[in-house]
Amino acid sequence: MKNSHVGAVPGIKAYAVPQSLRDGSYGLGATKAETVLRVVLPAALPGIVSAVVLAITPPTLTAIPAFW
Repeated sequence: MKNSHVGAVPGIKAYAVPQSLRDGSYGLGATKAETVLRVVLPAALPGIVSAVVLAITPPTLTAIPAFW
C-alpha cells in the first residue's frame, strides 16, 4: 500500500507539541489524560488533519474520472 506511513502521523505530530505546554498543564494540576486531551491533541490537530487530507487526496483524484 502506498500510504502505509499515514498511521504514524498522529504520533509524530503529537511529539511536535512543545514540552513547555505539557509542563504548564502538569504544573496546573492536570493529569496525563487531561493534558493529552486538552493540550496536546488541540495543538497537534492541524498537522494531523493536513496529513490525512494529503494522504487521501491522490487516491480520490484518481478515482473521480471513473465516475464521469
